[in-house]
Amino acid sequence: GSDEEVRTLNSQDERRVIETGRAVLFERLIRLNDGKQHWLRVSKYPVFDSEGNVTAIGTSAQDITEQRRLETLLHDAVERIPDGFALYDTDDRLALYNENFFKGREEIKDIVMLGMTYEEQLRAVEERGLREKYHRTGHMTVEERLRLHRNPGEPFEIGLPNGRELFITEFRTNAGGIGSIRTDITRLKIIEEELRQSEMRFRDFAGAASDWFWETNHEHRFIYVSERFYNLTGSGPKDVIGLRRADRMKF
Repeated sequence: GSDEEVRTLNSQDERRVIETGRAVLFERLIRLNDGKQHWLRVSKYPVFDSEGNVTAIGTSAQDITEQRRLETLLHDAVERIPDGFALYDTDDRLALYNENFFKGREEIKDIVMLGMTYEEQLRAVEERGLREKYHRTGHMTVEERLRLHRNPGEPFEIGLPNGRELFITEFRTNAGGIGSIRTDITRLKIIEEELRQSEMRFRDFAGAASDWFWETNHEHRFIYVSERFYNLTGSGPKDVIGLRRADRMKF
């Protein structure tokens, strides 16, 4: 800020120290003698006489410009992650997250705050009845979810009432924290179901047809032969699947 703004703020800070008898800590953007703006972490603290009266105010300052620059870079990088991401510290308190972590769960975002433990977060959401809203019937209890969170293992899926499917990956960091990634796999699930239905229709058609059908892989080995073939030849899947046409017969 301008010199006048800085003097005004300093005066206000010092008045607080005198009135409360306590130190104040703050971060402020200030233009220094080099003409550049620097972020400073400033502490103002009272100096007492033998009778406990404030006789002076001490000031210490640390230049945190580079730290703030790196924090800005980290925040920008985290926000560009397409999946939901959150990081919990060694005390399991929420230290960092991106907007995608609460995508589709705006009400939860209004409850959860930085510094909350994961357990506090879960129980606050449970008390508001929002876990029922954002999870399908039969979702995990708070205790079950806590066990998974505190002992990260294999990724798992969560289905939401609105039809969305999430793939949850949690892991321990080298420092002892816990990272959590929420990947929306709804589109993938839709494609998988469409493929499954298409395959079922093909199998039904192949089974009802008078001719037989087969499928081979990239090595030209049988991976599927219609039931009609088995009925005509008296063989079974174990006699055909995995073989090449030349290994078994000529059509």
